[in-house]
Amino acid sequence: LTIGQGNVFHPHSCFQIIPPPDMNHKHVIFVKIGSNNLFEEKSLVILDLSHISVDESCAVSDNIDSLSFSGIGSYNHFAPASRVEYQRIGNANIFGPKSNVVVKSIENGNLFQAGSFVRDEDGTTTTNYARYQDKVFYVLTGERHGLRRNACRKHADGVRKNMLEVSSLIRASKKVLRGNHRIMAATDIDLQ
Repeated sequence: LTIGQGNVFHPHSCFQIIPPPDMNHKHVIFVKIGSNNLFEEKSLVILDLSHISVDESCAVSDNIDSLSFSGIGSYNHFAPASRVEYQRIGNANIFGPKSNVVVKSIENGNLFQAGSFVRDEDGTTTTNYARYQDKVFYVLTGERHGLRRNACRKHADGVRKNMLEVSSLIRASKKVLRGNHRIMAATDIDLQ
């Protein structure tokens, strides 16, 4: 796991990897997290690689099969208690508090507002959007019957707006963390 510079992991944030089902001791997986991402309290981010066949996808060198994944791009924000399960995340996406997102691929510049629920696995889609690029997902509630449903609209200039927001949140977050928590340098982490 390679974590880029400027990432902030708040206490109790969690990043998990679900490995391919046919993985063994001969296989090595390299996963990269880009730069300047913010993982807030109790955010759960799950990289699901269970769809990959290691034997078909690996590059072989010195009798060791290796796979490389760009797991998360840069300038993404995972708000408190958000849950994101994915196979690929691009750049400048914001996942609001208590948002629940289970999708294969998220492109760039999306905003999943607080409490939004987006799922596109196994054909059980709650939205009609195959690609997630410059969209805002939000929840509509009906006062009369307590109905909740997801809605979506275009996010004009989403990448730029989200990058500015995430940058300012990271700057503020680093000041708080420096004062109250031990800061560790970004480095490669060997999970073997």
